[in-house]
Amino acid sequence: ELFIALLEEIFETKEINLKNIPDAGVNILLMLYLMNPEIDFSDVLKRRLRVSNRELMVYNSLRFIMSSMDKLSVEQLAFEIEKSPLHAEQLKYLVQVGLVSENISQRIINILSLNHDPLITAKELVDLIPNRYISEELKILRIGQFNKTYGTKGEVVAYLKKKYAN
Repeated sequence: ELFIALLEEIFETKEINLKNIPDAGVNILLMLYLMNPEIDFSDVLKRRLRVSNRELMVYNSLRFIMSSMDKLSVEQLAFEIEKSPLHAEQLKYLVQVGLVSENISQRIINILSLNHDPLITAKELVDLIPNRYISEELKILRIGQFNKTYGTKGEVVAYLKKKYAN
């Protein structure tokens, strides 16, 4: 009770729940997320506890991965892991503490190892589509590559020419 009261005071909330926290191997940033996944403690961490920028990034990465498990497909997760070494590092940690299944992690690793290079680059998109859509299309196309919607650059170019035909 005293520990919970202390946490509630530090983190300025009465919504602390320690039931979801594994017994061992959990760092304080993950514990904070697990105490109440609905609350973003970034501001408290920065303002009251004065954590480093790196620790804040780790906390936000843990929050992102944990909250994305039920929302994103394995292919979408692979896209996010690919573009962020910090997400990749935190995913490994979450597997180690038993909060993410080894199966999901292995599926992500397999997707990334089978798809080293994107089918098309941003530079190649410049002449095909309006610049404002390049980032969005790169994401769509990379996830499409991961889930085998697109297998060749030719398929991607045909899709884009059809979608952006004037």
